[in-house]
Amino acid sequence: MRVFFRKKINFNKNINKTQQGDKQIPKPLFSDLDKNLDILRELYKECSDVVFRSFLIAGHTKAQLIYIKGLSNVEEMDNNVLTPLMKKSEKRTVNPKTLIEETLSVAEVVKISSFEACIEQLSVGNPILLLEGDEKGFALGLAKWERRAVEEPTGELVVRGPREGFTETLEVNTSFAKKKD
Repeated sequence: MRVFFRKKINFNKNINKTQQGDKQIPKPLFSDLDKNLDILRELYKECSDVVFRSFLIAGHTKAQLIYIKGLSNVEEMDNNVLTPLMKKSEKRTVNPKTLIEETLSVAEVVKISSFEACIEQLSVGNPILLLEGDEKGFALGLAKWERRAVEEPTGELVVRGPREGFTETLEVNTSFAKKKD
């Protein structure tokens, strides 16, 4: 994850901002899906837990779902996003935006229009849905944060030093949210 945050900072400095006078404006997404994916894949090339899932909406429109393993609820994505959108439609022409609004059973769907917004949403666990021919994407409210108190391990007792331990997989450990008091 340390590499990811270093890359995010470099991305924000070099690629994600365009100068207009004294203001810095986030670089908008392109309508070309492949251009967007090239930039995002370059950013996340050293992050093995970032997943790029390509599919066709209603058998016609190219789409890409991007999420971070361990931070996003994959089961909900399969049931409420991929399955309904991938169904072939009886209609010959289907507007993907209309189909998304009508078929997704996700409580929170936020439209995003910049690479900065993509990175921010991915970092908090929300998957991103990008469509071919659209310069806006969708952040889906399907974050899944693991929570539990850090406790002393029973299998490895120590006399001196820290007594905290983790027993889960690395993927689960990276997704633990800090417990708010």
